[in-house]
Amino acid sequence: MSYKNEILRLGGMRELFPGHSTKLESEDISKIETMINGKIPQDVKDFLLTYGICNFHDEVEFKPYSTTAEYVHSTESQQPNFSFNGSMLGVFFGRDSEKGKSYDIFENINLYKERIPNKFIPFGNDGMGNLILISTNDSDYGKVYFWDHEAEWDIEDYEDETGLSMTEDVKYQNLWLIGINFDDFFSRLEILSID
Repeated sequence: MSYKNEILRLGGMRELFPGHSTKLESEDISKIETMINGKIPQDVKDFLLTYGICNFHDEVEFKPYSTTAEYVHSTESQQPNFSFNGSMLGVFFGRDSEKGKSYDIFENINLYKERIPNKFIPFGNDGMGNLILISTNDSDYGKVYFWDHEAEWDIEDYEDETGLSMTEDVKYQNLWLIGINFDDFFSRLEILSID
């Protein structure tokens, strides 16, 4: 099923700043692709051009494919490994230079470019300082990940602690797969049930 059908299943989206367009334009897509040196999947382009800064009418949650991060430190390294069981979806990013810079996709790309793997795009958050990312790397193109800021290593601390340079694969230590592709990510979202 397409992400558009899944949005309907989940009760639809709402703009965070009604009357203030936060949708991306095609030149914005080109700018992002230049910034990340990658090609955005077509369905993600369509989403960014259609919705802008928004969230669901209802609270929506997601769970990872595995509670284990994409990169696991060896036991010999004595570095901690983290687990993740799921979170709620906060806001999808768009274009905004006035109202909500924290939801501006360009601001987020610039803010996190050294902290997330290369060619990744932060396109949403969980409202608690964590990000929803999509990869444009050849090895995991189009996959959607949850990025947990509390499980993140500071690059200098990592190098001081381990005596090693932080390689790109280590930046997956605080990433959990939440969608094989964009449609799959949306199909795995569920309206939060209050028991």
